Amino acid sequence: MRRSAIITITFLLIGLLAACNDSPPATPQAEDTQTPVSTSIPTPELIPTLPAGANPVVISELLGGVQGNNNHEFIELYNRSTAAIDLRGWTLWYRLPTGQEDLLVYRFETRTMIPPFGHYLIGRAGEDLGLPVDAEFEQALNTAGGGLQLRDQDENIQDILGWGNSQDGYFEGTSAPALPNGSTLERLPTSPAGIAIDTGDNAADFILNPNPSPQNTGSPITPALSPCLGISLSAPAAAEPGSSFIYNLTISNLSPQIITGTQAEFPIPSSLEFSSAAFSTEPRDPLSVENNRAIWSLPDLASGETQEMTLNVTVPWTYFTAQASSYFVQSPDCPLPVYGGPVRTIIEGGIVPIGTARTLIGSDLTIEGIATFYTGGLYAGTNDVKFYLQDETGAIQVQVFEGEGTVGVGIGSHVQVRGTVGVYRGATQIVPIIVPDDVTRFEEPVAPLPPAQVSISEAITNQTDLPGHLIQVEGVVTRVEEFSYSYEIDLVDATGEFITLYVDKLTNLNVEMIEVGQSYRMTGIIEIRDTTSLLYPRIQADLEQIYPPELLLDVAAPIFITGDNLITYTLTAFNHTANPLTNLTLQARVPAGTSVEQIANDGQLSGDQITWSIPELAGSGASTSVSFSVVVDPSAGESILLDSTTASAVEWSQPVYGPVLRTFAGSSVPIWAIQGSGYRSAYVFDQLTTAGVVTGVFPELGGFFIQETSTDDDLLSSSGIFISTGALELNLLPGDQVQVTGIVRELSNQTAIQVSDSDAIITLSQGNPLPLAVELNPPTTTSQADNYYESLEGMLVQVNNPAIAVSPTNKYGEYVVVLQEHAVSRLYQGDDNGIAIVVDDGSNVEHTDNSLLPYVVTTGDTVSGLIGPLAFTYDQYKIEPIAVPVVALTGLQPGSTLPLAENEFSIMTWNVLDLFDIIDPSPIDPPRPNLAKYRQDLNGAAATIAAANFPTIVALQEVENIGILEDIAANELLLPYDYQPVLVEGFDSRLIDVGYLVRGDQATIISVEQRVAPGDLFSRPPLLLLVDIHATARDVQLYVLNNHFLSMSGGEEATEPRRLAQAEWNLQLVNELLSENPEALVAIVGDLNSLFFSSPIQALRNAGLTPVLDTLPAEQRYTYIYQGESQVLDYIVITSSLLDLLQRVEILHLNADFPPQAPDDTSPLGESDHDPVIFVFSP
Repeated sequence: MRRSAIITITFLLIGLLAACNDSPPATPQAEDTQTPVSTSIPTPELIPTLPAGANPVVISELLGGVQGNNNHEFIELYNRSTAAIDLRGWTLWYRLPTGQEDLLVYRFETRTMIPPFGHYLIGRAGEDLGLPVDAEFEQALNTAGGGLQLRDQDENIQDILGWGNSQDGYFEGTSAPALPNGSTLERLPTSPAGIAIDTGDNAADFILNPNPSPQNTGSPITPALSPCLGISLSAPAAAEPGSSFIYNLTISNLSPQIITGTQAEFPIPSSLEFSSAAFSTEPRDPLSVENNRAIWSLPDLASGETQEMTLNVTVPWTYFTAQASSYFVQSPDCPLPVYGGPVRTIIEGGIVPIGTARTLIGSDLTIEGIATFYTGGLYAGTNDVKFYLQDETGAIQVQVFEGEGTVGVGIGSHVQVRGTVGVYRGATQIVPIIVPDDVTRFEEPVAPLPPAQVSISEAITNQTDLPGHLIQVEGVVTRVEEFSYSYEIDLVDATGEFITLYVDKLTNLNVEMIEVGQSYRMTGIIEIRDTTSLLYPRIQADLEQIYPPELLLDVAAPIFITGDNLITYTLTAFNHTANPLTNLTLQARVPAGTSVEQIANDGQLSGDQITWSIPELAGSGASTSVSFSVVVDPSAGESILLDSTTASAVEWSQPVYGPVLRTFAGSSVPIWAIQGSGYRSAYVFDQLTTAGVVTGVFPELGGFFIQETSTDDDLLSSSGIFISTGALELNLLPGDQVQVTGIVRELSNQTAIQVSDSDAIITLSQGNPLPLAVELNPPTTTSQADNYYESLEGMLVQVNNPAIAVSPTNKYGEYVVVLQEHAVSRLYQGDDNGIAIVVDDGSNVEHTDNSLLPYVVTTGDTVSGLIGPLAFTYDQYKIEPIAVPVVALTGLQPGSTLPLAENEFSIMTWNVLDLFDIIDPSPIDPPRPNLAKYRQDLNGAAATIAAANFPTIVALQEVENIGILEDIAANELLLPYDYQPVLVEGFDSRLIDVGYLVRGDQATIISVEQRVAPGDLFSRPPLLLLVDIHATARDVQLYVLNNHFLSMSGGEEATEPRRLAQAEWNLQLVNELLSENPEALVAIVGDLNSLFFSSPIQALRNAGLTPVLDTLPAEQRYTYIYQGESQVLDYIVITSSLLDLLQRVEILHLNADFPPQAPDDTSPLGESDHDPVIFVFSP
C-alpha cells in the first residue's frame, strides 16, 4: 500500500477508541492478553478500524523478479487489525497459470507474530531485498500469471491474489495485471482511515508499483501512527557452534511523558539456550524466562529515556541461522505494541570436538582430526567410501556417499569434515553433505596416532567411549573364517572374553599368516555393528604375533642347493622372556650327506655336532644369530635334511628345537614337501618350482590342479596342489605333465601356488595317465573328517560307489552326498556330520537357472562315478568333478498340502528369493532379470500359492516392490481369489522388502503399518497387518507381523545379537497388542534367519509364544538346506489364543530339496531356496 497515506486529527474520539477494542474475527489466532490495545491515555493519532467480518491478514505486495534476476522475488503480508496475529499453522500456496497442482510456498510452523498494522516479509531464499526478511521461500513465481492463496491453520482461505492468466480459485473478481520485471503488485489503501482495501476484486485492489518497497515486521506500521515506545535489537552477524553471544535489546520512550508498566517480550530463537541477563536499570520484576520466552518488566520510563537488556545465550554444536523475531514492547500507556524487525545470526565456522559431535545426532557440524583408517579399505556401498577420524576427545566414522574417486584419505591425514551426524547399524557416523567439498585434507605431515591399549573385556563392553577409536588388544586366535567379502578372526584373552576382528577383503590383508592357537597383538578400529563390538584391522602390521615368554629357535636355509654345492644355515635364538638368559648354548647336527665347510660366530665342531656358547641374551624379544656352511656330497640324493637344532640356557635348561628344514637338489620342490603334514605349508610366500600331472583344469575357478606320481610315505602329506592362475589363458589338458613356478599361498586356507605369468607354466609332456584316485570314505566326526580331507587336499579323489544326495544342486553348483552304506537320507543342522561329501561344479558361477550346469541332482537322488581333485574353498573340502557322474533319479517328489476345509483359513510365509522386476532401480546383485525370467518368476510364485491351496494370507519376503505383488495377484491362477497386495518399502540396500497377498474373498484388510524400530535395527522393518477373517459363525481379527531378519552371511555369532534385538522388538510390538486385548490373535511370521534353537527363537518361546513348527516331529522340520544340512530359517510364531485355533502345520517342500529351474520351467519347483510354511486354523 502507499506509505504516504497518513491521516492526522487533533482529538481521539471516545467512540472510536471503544471500537479499537473490538476483537478480530474468530478465524485468525490473535496474540494473548499481553498485547492488548489500551485506551487509558489518549493519543493524537487516529487508529482506524477493520470492518466487521473482514479478514485481518492480506497479501499486500508481490514482486516476481527484476530485469536479469527472476529470483529477486518477495511476498508481503499486512495485518489490518489492532491485534497482533499468530500465523502458526498458516500456509501460502501458489498455482501456475497452466498447472493443476497446489504448490506450497511457505508454511508457518512455529509461533510467528505479525504486528497490528504491521507487515511480514517473505523473500526468495538467498536474495538481498535491502532489509532483513522475516522468512524465505524456494518456489519460483511466474510473472506472466499465477495465483496465491493464504490459508489459516484450519485451511480456510484468508486472501487470494491472482495476476495475469490465473486459474479459477486463485484470483478474486478479476485478476490483477501481469507482473513486469521490476514492478510489484501493491494493494491500495483506503481513505481516509488508511486500511488496505480488500473489495474482492484483485484488479481493483492492486496497482503496479515501479518502485518496490518491501516491509518486514520491524518496519513502520501503516498508517504511520507515531509510536510512544521504540524497540531495537542487535546481535553479532555470526557465531560459532558451541560458543555464546549477546542480544542487546533497547527500549526507548519516544513520547513527551512518563511511560509506566512497560513490558518487553523476547522469544529466544529456537536451539539457543538462555544463559544470563544484565540490565542498565534493575527491572520491576525479575526476568521471567519460560518456554524460551524472556519477559522483561521495565521500570517507569521518563520521556526520552532508554533502557537496555543484554541477554547472553549459548549456541549448540551445530550449524543453523538463529533468527530473532516476534519481539515487542508494550505499555498500558500506549495504544499499540511496537515490534522489532528480524535479526539474524548465522551459526557457522568453528570445529566441534569429535567426542561432542558423537552426541549430537542429527546435527550439521564440522569436525577435524587425524585419519586412523583410510578410504577404500572398508566396503561403504556402491560408489561410496568411508574412513575414520580421531581427535583427543573421540573418534567417528565418516561415510562419504558418492565419494569414490573424489575423496581419498590415508592413515595419518589431517582432515576436516562438515556433515550431518547420525547412526547406522549401531555405528555413529558423520555424512558429508556436499561431496567432495565438505571433506578437506590438509597437506602438512602428521604422525599417525598410536593405538590405545585396552583389554578385550573393555573393548567389547565400553560402547560409550571407545567406538571409533584406534585400539590395540591381545589374545589367542581361536577362529579364522572366510566369508564372501571378509574374514573373521576371534581373539580370546585369559579370562575367556573374546572379540571378533572383521577383516574386509578390500584391505588386502594377508590373513593366511594367522595361525589358530597362537597369540597376537591386534590393532584396529573398534566399532559397534548391530550391538556387537568388532575390531577393524587396517594394515598388515595390525596383525602382530606375540610370542610367549620363552626361548625360541628359528632356522633359515635355502630351498635349493646352490651351484657350488654349498648350503648355509642360520640359527636365530629369540629371548621372549622379560629377563636376560645367560650361557646360551646353540647346537646343530651336521646333516647327513654333507661335510662342514665353515663355522661362523666361534662355533665349535665335535663329531657331527656344532656348538655355540653365548654369554648372555637380553630379554623382551632380543635375538642373536649364528651360522655354518656345509658342502653337499655328490651322492647325497635329491634333498638334504637338517633335523636337529637346539637352544638352551642356564635359565632355560630344557632344550628347544628348531624347525626341520629340507634343501633340495636341482630347482624343484616336490608337492608333498610343499603341502607338508599340517594345515599350512612351511613355504608360504616362498617362490619355488614344482611339477606334476594336470588332473583337472577349471578356468572358472581361476586355475588347475596337479599331482605328482611319485611321492613320500607320509600319510598326512598330500601329493596334489591347486595352481592359481587368475585370468591367465590356459592351454592345458588333464594328463599334461607340467612344471610350475610361483609363490606358495594359503588362499582361503587352501595351499596353492600362485602364478602371475603364463611363461611360468611349462608343459613337459602330454597324454600321461592320471594318478589313481583315492576312494573317499570320510570319518563320522567333523574334526576327524577335517584331518582326513586335509591329507588329500589337491589330490584326485572319487566316489565310485553309490551315494545319496542329501541336498540338491544349489545356485553355486554345489550339492552334498553321503555314502549309501551309512543308510542316511538327510543330514540335520546341529549334528556331527563328518560323513558329508561336498561336490562342486568346477566354477565360482552363481546360476540363476540350470542352463549352464552340466547336470543337476535332487535330494534323494543316487550318485555314483564321481571323480575329480579335492579343493578347499569357502571353508569346505569339495570334489571338483572332471567327468559327469551317473545320477539315478531316486529323489524326492514335490510336496503338497491339504485343501482348506469349510471354515478353515491359513497363513503362509515364504521367502521368494530375490524377486525383482525389469524396471529401474535394480540392484547390482543379482542382475536384473529379462522379461522372460520375470514372467517365469511370477508364474512360479503363483503356482506355489496354488500348490499351497490358496492361503488366506501370504506373507512374502525378498520382494522388490508392490508392483510385483500386483502382477502376481493378476495371474490367472489367482484371479478367482481376489488377492490384495500390500507392501511398504523399507531401507534395504538390495531393495528387498516384505509384503502380503491377502485373499479378498476370505478377509478384509483393516490396516497396514510399517513398524520401524529405533537405531536402524531393521533395513526391512516389520510390516504389521490387521485383517478381518470372514468365518462362518463370526468374523475374527488377526494381526500378522511379517519379518525378514538379518542374514547370517557375516557369521552366525557376529550377527546373532542383532537378530536377538529384532526378535525382542517383535515381542515389544506383540506385547503392545496384547496389552490392549490379552486374547488378541497375533502371528510373527517370516524368514527369521535363525536356527531352531537359537537365542532369537528361544526369546520368542520364553515370552510365551509358540513357533508352530514345534508341533512337528524333528525329522519333518526343515525349510532350507545349507551345506547339506537341513534346517529351519522360516517361522510362524503365534500367541496362545491363536494356538487354540490350530488345525495343522504344513511345510510345502518345493524348493529346499530341488535344484534351480530350467529357463522354460513354469512349475513351482526350485522357484526359491526356502520352503513355504503354512499354518491352518479355524475360528
